[in-house]
Amino acid sequence: MAANDSLRAGAAEVDITPATCVHRGGDSARLRPGEQVLDPLYARALVVEQADGETLHRVCLLSLDLCTPGDEISDEIRSAVASRFGFDRRAVMFHLTQNHSAPSLGTHQLLRPDSPYAREEIWWSYQGDPTYADFLKPRIMQVVERAVANLQPVCIGIGGMADSRVAFNRRFIMRDGWVQTQARDRSAVLCSEGPVDPEVGVACFRNRDGQVIAALLHHTAHPVSCFGENWVTASWPGAWASRFRATAGEACIPLIINGACGNINARDNLNPAHQASDEQIGQWLTDTAAQVMESMTWSDGDKVGFASHTITFPFEPIEKTLGRDAIDHARKVIEAEPEPRWANDAHTAVDIEWLFALYTLDLERRTKHGTYDYEVQALRIGDLSVVGLTGEPFVEGQLDIKRQSPAGRTFIAHMCNGWIGYIPPEQGHRAKNFNFRTPAGHPVRRGANLFMLPPDALARIVDASVSQVRQLFRG
Repeated sequence: MAANDSLRAGAAEVDITPATCVHRGGDSARLRPGEQVLDPLYARALVVEQADGETLHRVCLLSLDLCTPGDEISDEIRSAVASRFGFDRRAVMFHLTQNHSAPSLGTHQLLRPDSPYAREEIWWSYQGDPTYADFLKPRIMQVVERAVANLQPVCIGIGGMADSRVAFNRRFIMRDGWVQTQARDRSAVLCSEGPVDPEVGVACFRNRDGQVIAALLHHTAHPVSCFGENWVTASWPGAWASRFRATAGEACIPLIINGACGNINARDNLNPAHQASDEQIGQWLTDTAAQVMESMTWSDGDKVGFASHTITFPFEPIEKTLGRDAIDHARKVIEAEPEPRWANDAHTAVDIEWLFALYTLDLERRTKHGTYDYEVQALRIGDLSVVGLTGEPFVEGQLDIKRQSPAGRTFIAHMCNGWIGYIPPEQGHRAKNFNFRTPAGHPVRRGANLFMLPPDALARIVDASVSQVRQLFRG
């Protein structure tokens, strides 16, 4: 099908590779400046518009090769893009691929700079590098400006195919009844706790000359393959974008949409031999995406729209999540050692038990009476819906949204517009969760085992997401 004037799209990319001295996110227990750049990081923008009489429907999707977005900086960036380029703020989706070999933005929800428990000497444990945010903001304006300038008539092709080679559930029910994330002792594993989403989703935008000028590429897994190295890299999303462009054509700007991977990794904990490189993952996903494109049908995609709904959640009291014993233990740790318990002589890493105790006490203080405004955002582009979710929902929620969605394809983008931690289904919330135990036997529930929203949060997020998509596809 040839492109016509009913749908226009423009895309662009801008290099956002940080200086190697910039702190990278994804591990709050240590300062993580990069020492070597393996491949560049990009901010990519897709702008789509459709005219309906005198009304112009417009959406803007940003995908960045970064780690986590703070709430305040996300709001600032979305508002700035909307104001400068004439978008409704709710039509601007700000998505980070959660790349653990790149900087984070803004403030971490587990501990905030204004907390009485904050320590200036460990600023990197609760916020992104502020020097990087100053570097990034003008480049986001630049990439949207270029995307708007590149607007042209297009048609859209949408499809998907399952591929089991990349994504693995990283939470395991252990034989003692506890749930461990990234279990180290395979002899103690009973089974995986949950499913994965194997879909490789592809939406391509083709111009009148037959060129694919942009693509949305959807898969679901944590980009942590280089987590232990001091490298700056775009991880598997970057490798996929690079290889897909080589297949689709150099005119193509590929935006990666990473799904609800709170409990999903791009590595198999039960099979140490299956640790694919980013390059291998990128090639697998490109091969599958190419198969999708072979059978893709094209349309003029004559509907563009957006919807947004905010749910006000009470914070889940941390005592319910962790238990009184864990809070009492945290208090004893900090009372005995109020200053950082350093894990190295350079004072660039702190003991995780001490840091988790600090988080626990601050969350006990903050979650007693506080609330959190959680935005569910949905975009429609033809027969495609893109649902933007804050934080790190578990994949069970994503699968529920896709199953109930009226759209031809639904891509879920997690880590959108802010961060509120992990959001499991109720059975995961109720489980006795931990990452590892201290030498004294105390369970440490860092990261993927610490939940700040109430047990029914994911179910309510799913209901709101489906409602927003149905609103966009009504009639």
